[in-house]
Amino acid sequence: FQYDVPVDVANGETVWLRIACEILRSEKGRPVKAVGYYTDVTVQKKQMLQSREDQKTLELLRKQALYDFKVNLTHDTVGSLRSLQRWTRETGGKDTFTYTEMVRFLADHLILPEFREPFLVFSDRERMLEQSHKVKTAETFEYQRLVDGNPQWMHMVLHYVRFEDSPDIYVYIFIVDIDQQKRQELELTHLARTDEMTGLYNRRAAMEIIQRS
Repeated sequence: FQYDVPVDVANGETVWLRIACEILRSEKGRPVKAVGYYTDVTVQKKQMLQSREDQKTLELLRKQALYDFKVNLTHDTVGSLRSLQRWTRETGGKDTFTYTEMVRFLADHLILPEFREPFLVFSDRERMLEQSHKVKTAETFEYQRLVDGNPQWMHMVLHYVRFEDSPDIYVYIFIVDIDQQKRQELELTHLARTDEMTGLYNRRAAMEIIQRS
């Protein structure tokens, strides 16, 4: 038998030990000796727990997202057929696009000018490949794009993943519509910075502007 137990060590960290016991038997099948041993499985345990937590996060994002794509960064391909079909209907793009072509199409046709360059930088495949090797597994970016001719706020979430059976690097991309939430947030910010009677900046906001200039 075997089981895993967490152990608090002197420096305050927790390590996971796998404790196992093996029964040695005689030629007649009778138990002769019990041998116990333990193995440090902290790395494997943390990876497993992180994987479970990641799965919960991914499922929550998938429920909220307009589109969710599984992108193979190594080969510049886009998966998730259902989201890809919806994306092509709503944007006018093609389902044969590589990931890089999809990003360029959005930047050229739907991303508002003031967000175009930051969007291209954030979505750049080479940047993402480099980022995937770092400890941080997720990144986010907010921007505005045209939807039916009207600007709407979008929230992009990148979640980098690796699979044991593949050397390729993948990223899950979730696009969430946050337009209503963002407009309310901007309206509250505006009200906090202006005088209700005159519509001019209040003293606090004016001081911030003067200090920045």
